[in-house]
Amino acid sequence: MPTLPAFDVEPLKSNPSPENLFRLLFAKIRHRITQRFDLVLNEHPAKTRDPRRRRKVRRLLRQQRSQTERQRPGHRPLRRHGHLPLVHPRWPLRLSLKILLTNFCTYDCVFCVNRISSDIQRARFTPEEVITLTLDFYKRNYIEGLFLSSGIIQSPDYTMEQLIQVAKTLRLTHHFGGYIHLKAIPGASQLLIEQAGLYADRLSANIELPTQQDLIQLAPEKLHHHRIHHEPDRHAQRRGRRRPPQIPQAPKFASAGQSTQMVIGATPATDREILTTATHLYGHYKLRRIYYTGFSPYPAADARLPLKPAPMMREHRLYQSDWLMRFYGFNAAELTSEESPSLSLTEDPKTTWAKLHPEFFPVDVNAAPANPSSAFPASVTAT
Repeated sequence: MPTLPAFDVEPLKSNPSPENLFRLLFAKIRHRITQRFDLVLNEHPAKTRDPRRRRKVRRLLRQQRSQTERQRPGHRPLRRHGHLPLVHPRWPLRLSLKILLTNFCTYDCVFCVNRISSDIQRARFTPEEVITLTLDFYKRNYIEGLFLSSGIIQSPDYTMEQLIQVAKTLRLTHHFGGYIHLKAIPGASQLLIEQAGLYADRLSANIELPTQQDLIQLAPEKLHHHRIHHEPDRHAQRRGRRRPPQIPQAPKFASAGQSTQMVIGATPATDREILTTATHLYGHYKLRRIYYTGFSPYPAADARLPLKPAPMMREHRLYQSDWLMRFYGFNAAELTSEESPSLSLTEDPKTTWAKLHPEFFPVDVNAAPANPSSAFPASVTAT
């Protein structure tokens, strides 16, 4: 480690000029950094001989934070293997541990690698193991939340109770303040779903496939169970009474809202059908987010499944269209048509829409009315 010029601190204290105060502060900072650096090198002697390792240690020390320090606004932590980055337009990127409680499953969904007829190695966590793993990672600042799902074991209600036990113990026993995302098990009772919403920040109930016909073909057991749950309302009869103004608070049931997921490319469903289903879900169930997962083939798959994976660009175009629907008021009919039900893989949906509607351009964003201008994405609002 290169040596730095030494300062005699005592003369600086006797003459408290601005220059001496600055040199005194610098000396204290240098001393603290040197102590921490030497501590790491003493624990790992091999790092003292390689300059590249020295630079790596310095970088790790800069990234180190105390256990109680939380995420700073705008800070984007490093991406780590086995962690799911959670992104929100108004929040910084967060790392969440994403695991299955078990990959055992009593359902036989054709597109799922964990289906009961699949010949794969099975494993299972106990709730206590998930709790311990989450707390250990959380205390080390490896993660900031837990994303917990599971295959269905014994019964949907039993599986849902296992997930609730994890979230409830984390919240009430260990006072866990991080993010918790639970999957709503298909077929679980409404009472259990309401209980899960009290301890989880977000619930997600996957509809799996965009159309009913797809479910009949590939996942008939989930046909009547893949429903989005509404927030329980036990005080509707009191809404007529006047109440004093109160400070806005986050809802008690799934405060971060609900989400769902659709598998694309496993069936012949077009992008227009997928976006139509998404428009319905956003309009009637007020979902926060819909995730689109491209189908990926796996060995010994069913003959009804395609042999090629869904193009990643198709998944990307669906996310771009989804953004237009959530934040700019577009719908499936505006982004696709019956003549061309698929999104372009070579062109952004905003550009495609702008070329089909030249009558709206040029647009003066400074003089346009509020409502029409809000329908134009930033990349096409040009004069």
